[in-house]
Amino acid sequence: MKFASLSGVLCLMMLVAFPLKAEIGLPFPGNWQLPPGAAVSAGVLTVASTDREARLARTEIDSRDYIGRTLIVHFDVKYTDVSTPALSHNGIKLMIHTRVNGKQFWRNCPPLSGSSDGWKRITVRENISWDTEWISIEVGLQDSTGILEVRNVEIQDYDPMVLFREPPVPLPENFKCAYDERLRNLPPMRGVMSPVRYRVNDIPDLAKWNANLIRWQLRPSPQKIYIPGVDQQKAERNRTTENFLDALDRELQTLDKVISQCREAGIMVMIDMHRVPGGSENLGEIQSEARMFNSEELAAEFIEAWRRIARRYRGNPVIYGYDLINEPNQRRPCKIDYLTLQYQAAQAIREIDPDTPICIAASNWNGPRAFAFLHPLPLKNLIYNVHMYHPLRYTHQGVGGTWIRKTWPGVFYGKKWDKEVMRGYLAPVREFQRKYGARIVMSEFGVIRWAPNGADYLRDLLEIAEEYGWDWCYHAYREWSGWSAEHSDDRGSETPDLNNPRLKVLLEHFRKNTRPGGGAPPPEVAAFAAEVEPEKSEAPLPVIDLNSPEFSGKLTAAFQVKELDGIPVLTVANSDKAADVIFLPLDEKRLAGKEIILSADIRQHNVSPRPRPYNGVKLMLVLTGADGKRNYPQASTVDGTCDWTRRTLLLNIPADVRKAELALGLENVCGIAEFRNIRIEKALPAGDYSRTVVTGRCGRDDALYAPGETMKFCFDILDGGKKVSGRLRVLFSGDDGSREEKEFDVPDDKPLEVTASLDAPGYMMVRAALLTPQGAVINRRDDRGVMRPLQYGLAAAVEPDKLRQGKPEPADFDEFWRKCRRELDRVPVKVLERKLFNTTEHCHIYDVKIAAPGPRPTVGYLAIPREAAAKSLPIDIRFDGYAVHAIRPVERRDAIVFFVNAHGIENNREPEYYRQLADKELYAYGFREEENEDPDTCYFKYMILRDLRAVAYAMSLPEWNGGEILVSGGSQGAFRAAAVAALTPQATRCELQIPWFCDLGGAGLGRTRGWRPVWKRGLGYYDTVNFARRIQCPVEISAGLSDWICPPSGVQILYNNLTVPKRMVMYQGWDHAPYFGYDRSKAQKSTFSTR
Repeated sequence: MKFASLSGVLCLMMLVAFPLKAEIGLPFPGNWQLPPGAAVSAGVLTVASTDREARLARTEIDSRDYIGRTLIVHFDVKYTDVSTPALSHNGIKLMIHTRVNGKQFWRNCPPLSGSSDGWKRITVRENISWDTEWISIEVGLQDSTGILEVRNVEIQDYDPMVLFREPPVPLPENFKCAYDERLRNLPPMRGVMSPVRYRVNDIPDLAKWNANLIRWQLRPSPQKIYIPGVDQQKAERNRTTENFLDALDRELQTLDKVISQCREAGIMVMIDMHRVPGGSENLGEIQSEARMFNSEELAAEFIEAWRRIARRYRGNPVIYGYDLINEPNQRRPCKIDYLTLQYQAAQAIREIDPDTPICIAASNWNGPRAFAFLHPLPLKNLIYNVHMYHPLRYTHQGVGGTWIRKTWPGVFYGKKWDKEVMRGYLAPVREFQRKYGARIVMSEFGVIRWAPNGADYLRDLLEIAEEYGWDWCYHAYREWSGWSAEHSDDRGSETPDLNNPRLKVLLEHFRKNTRPGGGAPPPEVAAFAAEVEPEKSEAPLPVIDLNSPEFSGKLTAAFQVKELDGIPVLTVANSDKAADVIFLPLDEKRLAGKEIILSADIRQHNVSPRPRPYNGVKLMLVLTGADGKRNYPQASTVDGTCDWTRRTLLLNIPADVRKAELALGLENVCGIAEFRNIRIEKALPAGDYSRTVVTGRCGRDDALYAPGETMKFCFDILDGGKKVSGRLRVLFSGDDGSREEKEFDVPDDKPLEVTASLDAPGYMMVRAALLTPQGAVINRRDDRGVMRPLQYGLAAAVEPDKLRQGKPEPADFDEFWRKCRRELDRVPVKVLERKLFNTTEHCHIYDVKIAAPGPRPTVGYLAIPREAAAKSLPIDIRFDGYAVHAIRPVERRDAIVFFVNAHGIENNREPEYYRQLADKELYAYGFREEENEDPDTCYFKYMILRDLRAVAYAMSLPEWNGGEILVSGGSQGAFRAAAVAALTPQATRCELQIPWFCDLGGAGLGRTRGWRPVWKRGLGYYDTVNFARRIQCPVEISAGLSDWICPPSGVQILYNNLTVPKRMVMYQGWDHAPYFGYDRSKAQKSTFSTR
């Protein structure tokens, strides 16, 4: 165990004492980066905040020193008058901040607010996984006012080689594992991990594979039991939970059926306690630990569970072994460690069943490296259990994270992995086997079915296991299609495919099996093997021939094909902004289920600005799915003039595609475009980009330049925090109408520096995207499962204070809204429904509907503190964004919070309800051009009237203090908040984050368009910049300099139009959805303020 401290001694009350060693100190200020306003005196850091701005001191520590360990940080803190933040994870920050596999995680202390009674000790723990890239210790305040003092920061971690240095029981010198004759003569066992539920056909079907082992999962899940005879409306509060052992009994009834079938099929059963009493305690975003390691009661229940199993199955020849615990993960001292508890359970079993093998698990999820500190146990017939999924970024790509399309062998974690590296990774298991004469079972291993070359990975791993004489169970049989050996490598297909190469590898090894009781395999095995056919050759991808009769037959008057330098070139010219696009049918069967690159060389001249983001030069596919819905993936193109440039699109074609067409031409723009070398190619396996990010900096922290002055932007490509080389495609988009794309090779020893300039007030936005060797933009799956480009954006400004809106506000703007107010007033403030939705520790939360003009009522969640007195609390009204979805309640201890949904639709409905609305009635709402011609038919009219009704209702609540009204929102919610603040003189504060709908007419002047409707007359009554002039309370704005949905020029004009005390912070690298690896707290920022 390592220990770093300023002062003090730590005593650990444990079964084993561990030495402490002082190594590093973290005194203030030392290597700490201090935020503005922080002060250090006599080793005490003081952070004071009066404006809720994030103020964090931080220091980075070397993650390599803590890999595979539990990092514990102790803080002495004192705090005074710290306000309660809007979100519970904000406020006082005593935090371990890590980046793992390209994702960031924050482990903070429990919520703290108010004033402490002197100094108090706070401890924060985080398990540091082996792919952690960096660690930062951070302290301070965020979204809270008050004073925080911190001293005596101590850092501590646990080395497993020390933590588990002593065995649970002394071992004799030169100890060897003991096995009886039955187990010594047991043939090699090769099988599978079981499904999670029992189906009568699964075991007979598995027998056809000639498998001779199944690891059956026991998942005892105590159920809620309703107490009979109570009012069913109160049933939710009148029920009890059955105990773990009762739940186990239900599992064993199913296991009896499994064992009976396996006896007939010649398959042995490994009984796997997959779920243990008490479940797991979350020790971080990426780790967990069984609660029973710290609970004598739960540990006793665990041991009793195994006594019950042993009594039921003792002496049963079908049982391969009792698998005591699945994937223990102890990373810190506990009351009873993972191995001691297994030893006690094994002793209890041996009192009942002296012979049936028992399977012992290593720590770290049965990981191979944990065998370096695993001790054998002095009992007969113990089999030692290892799981193998490494490298995890390969085997689990696309499982709740990024699908990197990385092949095997390949580079992972900065080094090449192949069969020999795999052998080295398994070396601790092999050394344990040799040293103690242990029998080994690799009871879980596998690779996600869509990982490229998954069959080769399985083949390499199984060849090693066979060489070492290990038993094994493939994960998993009919559990989830992602792990299925009966499904194809196509991620988009859910149809079983017995001719996939992974199944063939498994069957090749299953053919070696003998039945535990002897005898030849049943005839069904040969019959099944005959069903598995040789692999079929892959159909070639479609070829695009511009001289073919099929293509010539699609040409219209706007198109012509001619040869330039012997290469056919398609030219399209458009002078009237019509849609001149040709559609070429493609053979969808050749595309289905494949990952492809669509590419073409494109040259263009005077292409006018596109009215919508998806218009312009078209290099596109039109794909029709089995449900009849169409998808329109297209390559990124630009406006204006550019020479021959390779445009590419990387995409996965759905396996169920029913129709495919290639679209080429110009849509709703004027100009000339030429296409040549149009190709559809199979995408090459991509590199491992799971830890790769693109990042950058502006040449000036404030991002302000003079007219004509050269702006500088620098970009780096980082992998695991280290600079690497690559190719970037950089888009320049200026508010002067300039648009340009360039590609650059970036070395690994210095950043890419690009320059631009503007001669007039405005912003220059610059975005760099990482490319594959085939020239396609690399996409990664984000935390929500959405594929997004691996890119980063920056911006700089020229005289932003001089920016003015692109369209003047309507002369009758105020009269229109007075008329709308009269329409609102004609509908009384009537509560249609106010039902209790939930009661939390601090608040009663109500689902509320209030009468409002228009097609729907005002709907939202109202959270009122439980002990609120009359006239005691401010109002905090929050507005949701553009999405059509179920909003979640928000609460504060010190305020009434009314979170208003955007559409007056019902709260807390099933997902299909929202999908239907989003696909039909509310599809593309606010973008319908015919509605936007007239302000009275614009969708946003009744949205704002509903929001004004929300304010009127909130002001009628008896708990309101009669003074404070905060309105806030993000994106469309910020647009709504600005409108409400403008039309509500009683509002006392307005907070806007990445505000939408700003300067709707600016695109007509060539400014970066963002995502907005085509300008129509009625939109002028809803432009956020017009509402800005009418706001009478202080305004706080936070926005992104790289927000391509809400470009900075529009937000700047919103700020410029405000006439009240105001403050705006604009952050570099902040897009509407964050870039991979982005940390706003570390970003450059520009601050504007009149306070």
